Amino acid sequence: SDKPTLLDPGISFPLPFDQEDANQAAQSRAEAEEIEIPETYSARVKAAALYKKSLENKFHENPALGKLILHYAEILPNAKNKAAAGNALYKLVEIAKTRILTDHNAAIGTALFYSRFKKTPAAIKISEDFLRVGKPSLNFMGHYLDFLLQEGRLDKAREVFEKIKDVNP
Repeated sequence: SDKPTLLDPGISFPLPFDQEDANQAAQSRAEAEEIEIPETYSARVKAAALYKKSLENKFHENPALGKLILHYAEILPNAKNKAAAGNALYKLVEIAKTRILTDHNAAIGTALFYSRFKKTPAAIKISEDFLRVGKPSLNFMGHYLDFLLQEGRLDKAREVFEKIKDVNP
């Protein structure tokens, strides 16, 4: 058949190596940042694998954590085993709880994770908590608008839409 098959994203928890390698972690993170530029599914899958590799080389104080959560949340619907993938992502979300107010990637990814499991009110709360202290990207505001629409919060959705409608991406 000519129907394309999607690449299984291979979502799994990064298991840190015994020996930390900050240089390798930084190199993998830099490669991921270059690969993710075209915002395509395959680019997200490849970038996620590199962010995971970065975290395996240096888990603590690594900005790759927020990016991995975001990409995993974006590609989660295509996982062959959604329960196992969701569990791996949930563990990352739990570890990143303290970063959700300061790292917009962790905030979007966590909110998106909750919305994927039909917990849109939690996604809205996470978004609103971040908005109180963080500087949102246009991508963040687009997801927030989507969560509000899913919950039928049209007055608030209109406010958000009015704020972002004239922004050039």
